Amino acid sequence: MKGGMVVVALACALWASAAVYGAVNKKESAALPLPVGVVEGFYGRPWTHEERLAIIRFLGEMGLNSYCYAPKDDPYHRKEWREPYPEAEFQKLLELVRACRRAKVTFCFAISPGLDIEYSNPADLALLLKKLELLNKAGVQSFALFFDDVPSTFRHESDAKAFPSFAAAHAKLANDVYAQLKQWNSNASLIVCPTEYYHSDPTPYLTELGSKLHPDIPIIWTGRGVCSPTIDAPDLLRIRTVLGRKPFIWDNYPVNDYDEGHIYLGPIRHRTPLMGLNVAGYWSNPMNESELSKIPLMTIADFYRSPETYNPENSWRRALQRIGGNRAYPYLLRLSDLMMGSFLTRDEARVLCTLVADYFENPTPATVGSLREYLQQLLELEPNLERTLTNRRLFEELRPSLKRLRLHVRNLQTAIRLAELPSTSTEAAALREALRKGLAAVDTPVTAPAMGSPEWERLLRDDFTVFPGNIADEIFAQIQQTFHSKWTQETSPTLPRLLAAPPSVSGCFGEHAIDGDSATAYRSRNSWKSGDYLAVDFRDTLVTRTMLRISMIGVEKWKQIFYPRLEIETSKNGAQWDPVGITQGAVTEVVLARPCRFVRLLAARDTDAAVAIREITPIAPEITTKSP
Repeated sequence: MKGGMVVVALACALWASAAVYGAVNKKESAALPLPVGVVEGFYGRPWTHEERLAIIRFLGEMGLNSYCYAPKDDPYHRKEWREPYPEAEFQKLLELVRACRRAKVTFCFAISPGLDIEYSNPADLALLLKKLELLNKAGVQSFALFFDDVPSTFRHESDAKAFPSFAAAHAKLANDVYAQLKQWNSNASLIVCPTEYYHSDPTPYLTELGSKLHPDIPIIWTGRGVCSPTIDAPDLLRIRTVLGRKPFIWDNYPVNDYDEGHIYLGPIRHRTPLMGLNVAGYWSNPMNESELSKIPLMTIADFYRSPETYNPENSWRRALQRIGGNRAYPYLLRLSDLMMGSFLTRDEARVLCTLVADYFENPTPATVGSLREYLQQLLELEPNLERTLTNRRLFEELRPSLKRLRLHVRNLQTAIRLAELPSTSTEAAALREALRKGLAAVDTPVTAPAMGSPEWERLLRDDFTVFPGNIADEIFAQIQQTFHSKWTQETSPTLPRLLAAPPSVSGCFGEHAIDGDSATAYRSRNSWKSGDYLAVDFRDTLVTRTMLRISMIGVEKWKQIFYPRLEIETSKNGAQWDPVGITQGAVTEVVLARPCRFVRLLAARDTDAAVAIREITPIAPEITTKSP
């Protein structure tokens, strides 16, 4: 089969006709049985007023019914919660309230006083209520009190004397606020986000808060983690038992404030179909990019409308066509396949992985032709999306990812060309330097200026400038590692052979830890997860009393230098492994008690930072002879 036909066949197999998924669900406006919507609760650049209005309209169109105003970087929501909103900002809030009313979406106003409130001070309670009363008079009935990401001990000595615990102070404040809200309006409601918002165990704080908080006040829970890969029925049984009520889910998907510029476009997954029977409500915490957030949000709407028949793949494709439009759909689909990975799934870049695997398995003109054609299609995505997307804001939000993708693709095209050349050719040397520069560029982002600004435009036109982000970065790095390993084995057949290594950053490949050159080093893209490892085949047996010297490089994170503690293991056959030590600090030396051929460094738990290994060096034992 010709290369082009392979790409077409794959596309047909993976991407069904748009007509199958394009029809708008007639039930999109069906009423949901509980509050389901979004909480604008992320850090970083808040949405603009226009973006909020657009999101509220979208929520109404999708049948979602709740919008919570809680941007962390709005000073009047959090750091300066005592201060009233300036008139111009207050009028914008009122416009959001009116927009929600038109869209049949409940507007919830959240306030986060936990950084410095004096819980025992009536004056602070009065200021808090005064702020809420203004919104209550404007027709707001839904409120939230957030204690997330605040100190877990009292800031004021008076509070330590007045309350036996932090939970008691939170319950007292929330109950007082709730009582006043009910006096103003019998339909008023209050939601509380606790300081321990992701625990499912019966901690003293959660147990006391659940027992002392008014039973009609829902308590927010994000799942078993801040970002929860799954939320299942046993999870909900556990937290309902701890809290003594149904939790209100704050789902940190697709939020990206913890990973700037990383766009999460995949559908919601791994939430129990019985969620609606076990929760008081559900908010998705979306991305800083409001238009792109609509794609996963639409899948959330699908899930809550019909959880028992929800199909993530079908819902995702419908969302892409609904948000992008019919003309842009094929291109947006191809791009979004590279942007599905998250803590929910690693299943992304499916066409790329398939074509690369075909090529590595059988590098024929057909397989390399298919791969090259697909990469060319990726390079053409930006002009095709610019031509077909009518949603210009959506296109602008995609441009940094498209720029990053362009660099990835060009680097991969260079690697493919290198694989076809003799290593001694002049062209090969020039291409290897170009690849080194390209790999360094894609992993050296610059701070992103304001979207649409002249500086934004200038940097996006520069060939080697990227903004923070991620578009199948680990997969592209894994592919580059495979190409580099093949090249190393061909050009240096006597060197130790790398068997496995977590994806590297900036072309600092795994072989750099076993090349005998102290000027090079392996550097991982991210921290290692439990079970990750770097494994080496030294080709010849390392005899008893050989010393293994592991030289590490400290990695800076949170203004600290981290050296990972990795299990050092050896093996005779690469299958059964024996522990022989643990890396500690910059240099670890272990004397082998038995012969081996294979060595690996294994993360027994998640590392605190990325891993950098300068060299793994076997030092043969000294041979001594007896005197005559």
